[in-house]
Amino acid sequence: MIIELSSVCNSIIETNEKIICDQFLISLTDTISTSLNLFHQAPNKNGIYFLYWNDILVYIGKSSGIKGSTICGRLKSAYNKINSRQNISINEMKWKCVIIENKNQKWIDTIEQILITYFDPEWNRIGGFGYRGGKDDYHNKNDKKEYRRKWDLMFPPKNLKINRLFEACGQSVQS
Repeated sequence: MIIELSSVCNSIIETNEKIICDQFLISLTDTISTSLNLFHQAPNKNGIYFLYWNDILVYIGKSSGIKGSTICGRLKSAYNKINSRQNISINEMKWKCVIIENKNQKWIDTIEQILITYFDPEWNRIGGFGYRGGKDDYHNKNDKKEYRRKWDLMFPPKNLKINRLFEACGQSVQS
């Protein structure tokens, strides 16, 4: 009997991904979300954090200890970014987190990617909020204009100087 190893491996990976996602769902269900105004109450540890806008999961991020990052530090960055934008209020934002004690950065990266794939949060998908671009980023190298991500269009900066810069590039800050 010949067994194709890749199909066996894929089956094991899919089963483990489902188990990981189910465990996170259990952890998150048992956790009360906290206002993003209280980001300073987050742990100074590694793990995965979840951002909710009007009680809808919109972003999954990680803190894996690179350059001293912690869940608290990542949430502080999220607070500052959201607080500097239009069309969104910091009071509409909540967070939850799961601490991961494993020091292996690749393990935390893998869990984050599994959860993003499984839950498909909008801000991870469209890009612009996190440190990496989303799947739907747009960049037209031929016209040499700065590209704008959908997140930036949904929530333009409050800073008028930045808005004028975007308009000078021929890009509207209004959606």
